[in-house]
Amino acid sequence: MNLQNSYSIVRRYISPVSHAMLLRTEDWELFNALDTGLTELRATGQYDVIYRKWIPENEAEIAQHMNERIRKIILIFIGTVSLILGFFFILNRLLKKQVKEKTKELHEANRELDRQMIKLQSESRIRYGMIEYSPNGMVSFNTDYRVVLANHAAIALCGFKNNIIGQDVRMLSVFGDILSNVGYDVFSLEFYGEKVNHPAILKLEKDGETSYYRYNIYRSRDEKGISDVLLTVENTTTEERKKHELFEKEKTRTLNRLVASIAHEIKNPLMTIRTAVSLLKTKADDHKAQEAFIRFVPNEVDRINQLVEGLINYARPAKGESVIVDLSELVNECMYFVNVASEKSRIQIQVNLCEKAAVFVNRDRIKQSLINIILNGIESMDEKQHLNPETKLTMRISVAADEKHSSVTVRDEGLGMTAEDIRHCTEPFYSTKKTGTGLGLSLVKQFVEDNGGKFTIRSQKNLYTECELKFRRATRAYEK
Repeated sequence: MNLQNSYSIVRRYISPVSHAMLLRTEDWELFNALDTGLTELRATGQYDVIYRKWIPENEAEIAQHMNERIRKIILIFIGTVSLILGFFFILNRLLKKQVKEKTKELHEANRELDRQMIKLQSESRIRYGMIEYSPNGMVSFNTDYRVVLANHAAIALCGFKNNIIGQDVRMLSVFGDILSNVGYDVFSLEFYGEKVNHPAILKLEKDGETSYYRYNIYRSRDEKGISDVLLTVENTTTEERKKHELFEKEKTRTLNRLVASIAHEIKNPLMTIRTAVSLLKTKADDHKAQEAFIRFVPNEVDRINQLVEGLINYARPAKGESVIVDLSELVNECMYFVNVASEKSRIQIQVNLCEKAAVFVNRDRIKQSLINIILNGIESMDEKQHLNPETKLTMRISVAADEKHSSVTVRDEGLGMTAEDIRHCTEPFYSTKKTGTGLGLSLVKQFVEDNGGKFTIRSQKNLYTECELKFRRATRAYEK
């Protein structure tokens, strides 16, 4: 290219063969600075040192330097690649190990899930079999009272031949009658958790026939409230009739004992009335005799009337319905018979009552149970006094209540029982008395448990016997 007119050569002290600088025309100051610096480097001998360091003297050195650099670069590259490959190798092994562990855990979870599914299916089949083939009628219904589940026994109780799914349970025979007699909202959260689903007996009379049904109510709850209700019903007509026969048989036995005591008791007011009438014949004009007649005769007549009314009320047929009963009031009703039965003996009766001891039970049967227990205790103490006439004995009857339960306890200081007697005394026809039927305590236990209670006996031979009747305390959930 023809460039000789494009630049000019300026000679200095340094040979242009050693170095050359190409600058713009206007960069004179830079040129002078660089040229001066190079001149000084030349003068001090540093130029040659720097030159030898950066500019090899021959091509062999240049090649050697280049090979060393290439070797270093290759070694660095190989080292870097080795590190990367080692890192990925270790990472791969760790990932494989974790994948293997997770895969093992997944397999275990799948096997456990399979076992749970098999178990659930088995439980489901068992549950289905228990519900479907249960002798009790079972109906489950939702908040709209529509039936969502019903077994064959329930369909038969309703008098249907086909399925009743989707029917309004309130319109079904037996089940509808039970719900109309429950007395509380089965879907209300207010009573959720309370034992309002206790077994109860319902008496139904249709076409001149009386039937008895034992029912139970179970409720399921979710986050929104009670979602569905399961109502189980058992036809207990035959069972109730047999119980009634046993009840009446034991009542007759107890009634015979009471009649003997009451007959003797009636003689006293009759003698008072007879004496007053005799005085009137001879002292009709005697003002004091008239006052005595007016004062004593009405009282004695009232006394006879109370005896007869109490006996009639006790002898009347027992009702099958459960009602709210105050245990303290029930004990007071029983005390009239207790006082008559214990009047001849030197037995003291101590009564400790409690307010608000309400329970939801069959009044007649619990009253019968209390009278049986009390009369048994009086007989036991009579026998003990017969062995030791100087002994003074006390019967204690107490009623108690707490937040959940109400109870009545009868403690006598009679002959007591052995551990063997306690184990068998509630079995039918087991008796330690020569004239006993062996049904008294058996019926008591049955009556108490039928009313959702617990019957407990504690005793020690020749010291005492304590009988406790304990029930869940009634709340307004039971009220009609």
